[in-house]
Amino acid sequence: MRAFCACSILACVLFLSAGIAGAETVFNKIVAVVNGSIITQYDVQEAVAPELLKTGLSRKNPGDADRIHAIERKVLDAMITDELFTQEAERYQLTVKDTEVENEIRKMAQRSNMTLEQVKEQMKADGVSYDMLFGKVRKNIVRSRLISYMVSRKVVVTKEDVQAYYDEHKSEFTSERKVTVKMLVFAPNADKEKPLGMIREGKLSFEDAVKMFSVGPAKDNGGLLGDLAWKDLSSTWREALEPLSAGQVAEPFEQEGATIVLKLDKATSGDMLPLEDVYSTIENTLRQPMLESRFEEYTTKLREKAVVKINL
Repeated sequence: MRAFCACSILACVLFLSAGIAGAETVFNKIVAVVNGSIITQYDVQEAVAPELLKTGLSRKNPGDADRIHAIERKVLDAMITDELFTQEAERYQLTVKDTEVENEIRKMAQRSNMTLEQVKEQMKADGVSYDMLFGKVRKNIVRSRLISYMVSRKVVVTKEDVQAYYDEHKSEFTSERKVTVKMLVFAPNADKEKPLGMIREGKLSFEDAVKMFSVGPAKDNGGLLGDLAWKDLSSTWREALEPLSAGQVAEPFEQEGATIVLKLDKATSGDMLPLEDVYSTIENTLRQPMLESRFEEYTTKLREKAVVKINL
């Protein structure tokens, strides 16, 4: 299990040594030049190897050639964008301290229930250099800061935007309507008129009737079913409970051959949540598509002004 966790860490930032070893090597030709920086066939193979292992595709099988080539083109496109981000980060002189990189790797290890030392040991056993991981994580942090600087800070959600969304989607921002219900279940063909009459006349409490006559759950607790979400109730139950106030007993109805009688113990209406309670949720909802749009715009501009040659 520990070995698997270590692999999951490496998969986030480094192509697994097992995946690399599983790829058939070819002549290391240049497949792309990005503003003077080269991407080789080996780089692409290294990146594609885990996907080929996962899908079971093989370069030795001629029938897989088209699918493999499509995967390689998609991966190469992502690598070109990644290289452009790296170059932009260098242009803006974005740097990351060693301690920041180490802390990020520690967090990754913790998410896999491992210590940093255990990660290093596992990487050594797998024949993967810790320095490679360190460098990859550093690049990822730098690129994240670049995207934050060039994309996130330019996306603004105003108070007016949030208010408008809140007003237009009020039904989404109500607290859940709940009811606390007790249930009396009469068996099929049971004599129910007499106990029902006594309940209506106040001569027999609902809870005592449950103990004496019910064949349903929670007999010793007055038939208490607890808090139920209104949205989860069947239409039959809703119709029975809708006209009741707390403490009232519903008219009996048939269900699967038995006679059901419900008592409404307590009801909590679905009140409108105040704007301040849902402000951040709405803000994030509005921000996400704006971020995606801005990211696409920024990436497109980088590609348009870059000198990129592809030979794959």
